[in-house]
Amino acid sequence: MLNFTRGGPTAKELQLTAENRDLRDQLAAATERLVELQAANEGHYRQQYDATGGPRFDKGQPFGSEPKRKIGTLWLKGGTS
Repeated sequence: MLNFTRGGPTAKELQLTAENRDLRDQLAAATERLVELQAANEGHYRQQYDATGGPRFDKGQPFGSEPKRKIGTLWLKGGTS
């Protein structure tokens, strides 16, 4: 906030006001860019979803089961946890 009790803003206050204005401009530009990138990302995802039918498990490559081992043993080393 500018201090007008001494007859006007000091040089430091003017510098900080200008810096604040610049930072707000940078924030506005970054926010606008983020909106553009998010829209592009969602558009690409939508295209991929339409082309492939969306993410899903491949039934042709089922997941295997965990090997049988005693409870409390580590499967890599065979030791107790």
